[in-house]
Amino acid sequence: MWRCWLVPAARATAIPYAYDSTVEAFRPELQKFDDETRKDALGFIDGLYAGGSTNIDGALTTALEMIKDTSRPNYVLFLTDGLPNVYGSPVQQAELGDDNALVAARKVADRLKRSGTRIVPVGIDLGEGGVENLAAISGAKAGDDYFLTRVDVLRGEL
Repeated sequence: MWRCWLVPAARATAIPYAYDSTVEAFRPELQKFDDETRKDALGFIDGLYAGGSTNIDGALTTALEMIKDTSRPNYVLFLTDGLPNVYGSPVQQAELGDDNALVAARKVADRLKRSGTRIVPVGIDLGEGGVENLAAISGAKAGDDYFLTRVDVLRGEL
């Protein structure tokens, strides 16, 4: 999966946020991409599971803290259902019908974009409101600012 977009000088990490409200990175800093890092990262990713929380704010905050060099292109690619339901530090549960988690994610996304980082969300099996949330975080143009797919299609691509 990573080989399709990483070049030898690239730095990357994985920041899961889906299986509970906790956000933890594969490694505490961006990693130089090589065969060993790829193997370790894929092992880390294989150990993940979905659990119901979507902490986009926490994941984007972690990414923002890791990006130190703004002289080179930076991208945050994230896979999401587009429905943030936890946010903040300490983590708070969004109440049904409020948009606090989305507002928090948008604030961090705006900081990333101001630093020159491109945010590229990939919406997977989006629920109601998911497309609008991705557009609010990254930009309004599907296929440019954000991408949509289904789990079965993504599995086939990877």
